[in-house]
Amino acid sequence: MSNSVSIGNISKVVFVLTELYLFFISQFGFTMEVDKVHYVCVLLCFVYAFGCVFVKKQGKRDSQYILLGLFFTCIADFFLILRNSLYEAGITAFFFAQCCYFIYLTVQWNQEKRTHSFKLRIIIAGILSIAVMVKARQFSMFALVVTLYGVFFIGNVKAAVMEFRKHKLYTVGLVLFILCDICVGVSNLEMAGIQNPLKYVFFELVWCFYIPSQVCIALSIERKST
Repeated sequence: MSNSVSIGNISKVVFVLTELYLFFISQFGFTMEVDKVHYVCVLLCFVYAFGCVFVKKQGKRDSQYILLGLFFTCIADFFLILRNSLYEAGITAFFFAQCCYFIYLTVQWNQEKRTHSFKLRIIIAGILSIAVMVKARQFSMFALVVTLYGVFFIGNVKAAVMEFRKHKLYTVGLVLFILCDICVGVSNLEMAGIQNPLKYVFFELVWCFYIPSQVCIALSIERKST
């Protein structure tokens, strides 16, 4: 038992130190392959979580939904970070990640409450996306998937915060994650015709929030199984 605990602690320390090292070299100009380093950071979060669930078996059964969410995050970032293209596919993968997190956060809810919450989010996202497309006078798949993703993400953050004591580290991860998305939006205000002299500051903050958010989400899996 003590050996497994010590191995678990060592793997956690190695994981965190590796993430810190990669984050440091990417943020302070010690590598030209910044996008690849960022993606490795995300991929390592999935690998660590996978080890917790299937190798060390330290997560509860519902932790597999977090693992699946991290898997979809890796798919999303493949398009958004490595390829920097097919943005609809990337955001759709992020939406599926939030669906996994929705299931994780509501696993103890009764079926009626969970179904109601899911339908309500779909309706809100549908209304908002239709309003955006009517204003733009054209159909936009990007607007649809972004709205779905945003509504589910905000709902998940709210649900996690309301039950902070049950999901402390996971909640911290989601809050950092949404702060990252806010910075993404602010750094891209010029796409909406709004001048933003601080866009590069917010762009750097994106990674200051995003990598720690994924690390926190991955670490939240490591807990005693029941």
